[in-house]
Amino acid sequence: MREWAYIFTPVHGEFGPRTSGRLAEDRLNPTVEDAVVRDLVDRALEQYVIGPPANAIERIAWFHCEFEVIHPFVDGNGRIGRVLMNHRLLGQGLPPVIVRARNRRVEYYPALDAYSRANRHDEMTRLLALLVLEALHKRISLLTSPEIIRLSEWARNVGMRGNVAANRAKRQTLPAFRVRDRWMIAADHRD
Repeated sequence: MREWAYIFTPVHGEFGPRTSGRLAEDRLNPTVEDAVVRDLVDRALEQYVIGPPANAIERIAWFHCEFEVIHPFVDGNGRIGRVLMNHRLLGQGLPPVIVRARNRRVEYYPALDAYSRANRHDEMTRLLALLVLEALHKRISLLTSPEIIRLSEWARNVGMRGNVAANRAKRQTLPAFRVRDRWMIAADHRD
């Protein structure tokens, strides 16, 4: 985990209100000294490495939440946090994920808020697991299927209602994935 240390260069000056994402509308990031931020990040990295046994996705989700709560930079914490999350996923042999801007307010920010308020990372773990499944479904479909079609077309072809197929895709009980915010699936998938 020490390979991450170079990213945490100190930020001088005061931190302002969280404008990117706004986890909690009424909270401000406190003014902190560089040493305090470094200590918080070091502790989070140490906990990630030697913490209680958990699966890789749970550990990565926890660290991502902790990083976002520490909020070590004036700007770009969300982007950097998601890059670190994908770095760790790749390190575990898992595909990188996309936390889509369109869904952040519905799934991602509430998961961060649950951690920030109650130290619960289960919502982020669940979201990250679904995103990993979607990324795996995408890669498998692109590698094995001769044709990828819209989920709505696939649903019509197999006699399934579109909303049912979309709900199953969101839960990843159907091997669908998004491309430019449209659900897609292998044309030859059989349910």
